[in-house]
Order: sequence, then C-alpha cells, then structure tokens
Amino acid sequence: YTTRRGEIQALGSVDLRVADGEFVALLGPSGCGKSTILKLAAGLMPPSSGQVLLASEAVNGPGRHAGVVFQKPNLLPWKSVLNNVLLPARTLGLPKGPARQRALELLALVGLAPFANDYPFELSGGMQQRVG
Repeated sequence: YTTRRGEIQALGSVDLRVADGEFVALLGPSGCGKSTILKLAAGLMPPSSGQVLLASEAVNGPGRHAGVVFQKPNLLPWKSVLNNVLLPARTLGLPKGPARQRALELLALVGLAPFANDYPFELSGGMQQRVG
C-alpha cells in the first residue's frame, strides 16, 4: 500500500490452497493482512507481485467467482433495500425478472422481506449488515 509515509508491505509470500467445499477462517492480529488476502481473492485489488488463481485461472478483477460481505454495510442511502440487493445483478446485466425474484427470496431468507421498500437509514445496524 502507498501511504503518506511511504510504501507499506501488507503481505509477504503467501501460498494458500483451499479445496472445493472446504471452510477456511483467516485469523490473526489487526494489520496482519487478512483483509488484503480477501480483497485479492475477490479481485477487488490487484497483487503487486505474484498472482491469484481460482481453479487454475488468474483472478484479474471482480467477478461472479466471489461474494463479498464488507465489514461495514456500504449501502447506497438513496436506494431502497431491494434496490441495494439488486445492484450486483444490475451491474452484471442479469435479466431483471429472475434477479428481482432471487433478491426477494434472499431478503425473505434473512428476515428482511417486510423491509424491501425501506431505506438504509430506516434499518438497524444488524439489518443493514444483512442487506449488505
């Protein structure tokens, strides 16, 4: 990372292999690079050296290979709950009808169907996190 104080090395050499269906947790102290590894794996930032592979294919940017739940909800305050959930589908150009149906199913799954037309400021922090 480049900061006002100069370059900071977030990670050294990392070789991480995760098998299909395997559940993995990254644990470590603050600042050790956990979030950086996740951002690299999701394609949200490019590696400064080396490469990130998923099923032997290079990860060169965000895509459908990864879902991300950020530490903060990062919801668009001018969009309803439903429209926040639909944002990735719209960004990917997915068909509107099936995307809307799936978004409503997901909201029901996390107990937020009654709040689909509300805005983020009308929700509790936990509810905002579930929308995210």
